[in-house]
Amino acid sequence: MFLEKFALKLFWVLVMNLFGFFAMDAFAINEPADSLGSALVKASGNDKIEILHALTRELWSMDPKEAMKYAGMAYDVSLADHDSVNMAMALKNTGIIFYFTGENKNALAFYNKALKIYTSLSDKKGISSCVNNMGIIYKDLGDYDKALTYYQKSAETDYQLHDEEALASTLGNIGEIYHLQGLYDDAVSYYKKSLQLEIKYKNYDGVGECLLNIGAAYQENEMYTESMKNYDYALAIFKETGNSNRLALACHNTGQLYYSMNDYFKSYLYACKAMKLWNELDHKQGKAATFNLLAVIYEATGHEEKANEYFFKAITLDLELGNKKKTAIVLSDKGKMLMKAEEYEQAINYFLNSMELARDIDAWPELLDNYEYLSETYYKLKDTAHGLYYDDLYKILADSMKNEAMEFAGTHIQNSDTSKTRNMDEKPGNINNPGISKTVYYIIFSAVFVIFLIVFIFLLTQKRKGNT
Repeated sequence: MFLEKFALKLFWVLVMNLFGFFAMDAFAINEPADSLGSALVKASGNDKIEILHALTRELWSMDPKEAMKYAGMAYDVSLADHDSVNMAMALKNTGIIFYFTGENKNALAFYNKALKIYTSLSDKKGISSCVNNMGIIYKDLGDYDKALTYYQKSAETDYQLHDEEALASTLGNIGEIYHLQGLYDDAVSYYKKSLQLEIKYKNYDGVGECLLNIGAAYQENEMYTESMKNYDYALAIFKETGNSNRLALACHNTGQLYYSMNDYFKSYLYACKAMKLWNELDHKQGKAATFNLLAVIYEATGHEEKANEYFFKAITLDLELGNKKKTAIVLSDKGKMLMKAEEYEQAINYFLNSMELARDIDAWPELLDNYEYLSETYYKLKDTAHGLYYDDLYKILADSMKNEAMEFAGTHIQNSDTSKTRNMDEKPGNINNPGISKTVYYIIFSAVFVIFLIVFIFLLTQKRKGNT
């Protein structure tokens, strides 16, 4: 019965999302992107390249597929003009897009390509930027020591260039490594160093970003009062600067904080504020994250049907964006909800699906979490054999994670010229986009799911009849 309900729910979510997709494409307004798009029509030469870079940056988190198109155009124009600096910028931007879609291998490959050009030009600012971005990849791979090494190299270059504004960002990234390692005092220390520089240069959005990071560190250390103070300051700053994107994130984080404090009403209010802003921005990644927050709020308050509805919305958006890492995280979160509700068999299905996605993209921290949850869930079911199996996998991966990450790094650095991703003279915009428009891709994707679900429901019905 549960599977039939699950299939029917997913069927309707996909149908509604399909219609919503067309409506969103037809009516969504993104003023900065629209303005840049209008300017692009009249631009030529270097102005055109700058606008293409700006469009890429504007869209890389909101609409990665569209951003990839502009990165490819920037690369083409730069290549035709023999403009190495902008070729490197287009390659680096392509790496950032892959980072946002959770494709760390491709991201690292493109950072390496950009780094080679910047190195050949002795462009220290470009080198620092690439090295910093590579640190972010190793952070996501769970190799915090290697990430810290890259961040420190970036910081050294920033010091040499007397580029304190870039240094502010790098110090924030170093703080994040300590944050992830649970060294909250060290994390806050680096976040505050970053904050001082942002204040010095009156980068108020940067100030707000630092306050969000400090608030998150305090939140995870269960220092909720200190966390709330920093989130309140961040909210006030982003309201003042008019940065709707970061204001939405501040609302989302505040909602998460209230959830941690078991104040579900206030958590819901801030989640709604965040969702309103994400909708105005048509920021799909933001919407997916807040859908997931709403799902756990409804789950905690006993509204299972609403929890499932928002969970499906979150996972459908992540699938549309091609963000396997986010999808893996959302599936794992749903598994944890079911585990808490003692629905162990269903929880296992979610953990297994999350595990497969994490394996596909080498998302080792997420894979490690799934091994741990699977082991614990099987033990709850008194299935000792499976519990021991996943417990062993957890221990093996935990012990070897660092070595695997280093081996992966060496392979990509040595083979960057012959990467299967593509050669330097290939177009960034063509990666994972073999001439199929976003609308056609989505129709095919949705149609396949709908057909599968119809067949699945039919088979379940037939099975029930046979059993009867």
